[in-house]
Amino acid sequence: MPVETGPPTKDAFLRRLRTWLLLGNGAAGAMMLVLVVQWQAAILHSEQEDERSRVQGLALSISQTIAGQMDQVDLGLKNVTQQLQAMQGKSEPQHAQQVNAMLAAQLRLMPFLDGLMVTDAQGLVRYGGPLDPAHTIDLSTRAHFEEARMQHPPALLISQPVVSLATQRQSLFAVRRLELADGSFAGIVSAAINPAHFQRLFSAVKLGENGVVSLRNDARKILARVVDGHGQDSFFGSAETSPELAHAFDSRAASGSFVSTVRQDGVERISAFQRVGDYPFMVIVGEGTGSYLVPWRAQVERIALLCALAMLTMAALSVVVYFAIRRETGGRSALQAALQRSQAWMDASPDGVHILDHHGTIVRASASLSALLGYHPDYLQGRNLALLTDLPLQDIVAPGPDTSGAQTVRKLQTQYRRMDGSLLDVELYIRAVSQSANPVLYCSARDITPFLTTIRRNHEHAV
Repeated sequence: MPVETGPPTKDAFLRRLRTWLLLGNGAAGAMMLVLVVQWQAAILHSEQEDERSRVQGLALSISQTIAGQMDQVDLGLKNVTQQLQAMQGKSEPQHAQQVNAMLAAQLRLMPFLDGLMVTDAQGLVRYGGPLDPAHTIDLSTRAHFEEARMQHPPALLISQPVVSLATQRQSLFAVRRLELADGSFAGIVSAAINPAHFQRLFSAVKLGENGVVSLRNDARKILARVVDGHGQDSFFGSAETSPELAHAFDSRAASGSFVSTVRQDGVERISAFQRVGDYPFMVIVGEGTGSYLVPWRAQVERIALLCALAMLTMAALSVVVYFAIRRETGGRSALQAALQRSQAWMDASPDGVHILDHHGTIVRASASLSALLGYHPDYLQGRNLALLTDLPLQDIVAPGPDTSGAQTVRKLQTQYRRMDGSLLDVELYIRAVSQSANPVLYCSARDITPFLTTIRRNHEHAV
């Protein structure tokens, strides 16, 4: 029977096993990393889009509120100009009372205004405002007065932020041109808007940490800015912008969004801009990226920790499996070596050694038995003993295995059939051994044919 070499096969198998376990763990880790990265990237994109939609909604809502108020201001200025044109030709005292009453009524409708004033063609304020006869207010040098004087046809003008001569506060002026019946210039009607009104409006907007709302005019100057619910007057009039906001102004887009770091405070924000109707204003609403990145990063850290634990668990299980297979392979190798030694001892015996199971099947057979009976070394293994002898199986297996420890050996004389059909007289030594749940029979067949032949011849000579 051929003998296989065990240890090299075992070592090669364990090397391949280690390689496959390492590759499997690496592939699983890579797949897990790709899936987690894609998953978290999708979550981040969703968070960004949600935040983008939120600030865009806020910017639209605020711009609509401001547009509504500016529409109200423009409507009030139109009413004043129309009524002033209807009053032309009335005596000055009666005219002054009616105009001031009319302006007071308009202010009650628009309490967010700092005042309404009417000038003559020379720019002197004639009606409205805290007028002091000793100190007249002259607006002739103001840019919005000159622009209105040169304007045709009449339309609403919005001034750059300037210090009001009436209140000594920074103000914006909404202006409409007054004309005489012949269309010549007769002065202006102006409404003073305190930028603090916009700050109060923006302070009511609920934003997260580092949330900012600002209003800029077409010259990019900050008219109002609120951060975390608090107004920042120090930025008033600043035209400094981030490159992304500058691009929004240059593109003339009505609305949009971008992510940028604001130079004034160094905070990265996701911002949305919205133009205020047809007015020269732009509302910008920004939310610090930390408001959604901080919880997202915390989630990424938790997921990374769980993935690391999963990978460590997988690696630990792989180590356990490897050593379990290594022990099993070692046990098999030891068993194979023991079987090889047993086979070698059997082959070295001059007697025909063979092992039977409880069905009489030859489990193992020595080379000497195969040679004795003329069979190929591998032929007998797996064959039933009935191929070799007519002796009933019960005579061989009876009285059963000895489990008392005495190891009784029984001896029988029978005949074994060779491959060519001839019979050999053999002396069969049998020892039954319990092996797990199934007993086996260790048998040794010794050829006694020459011995019996000699005895028969001697007996014949004696007779």
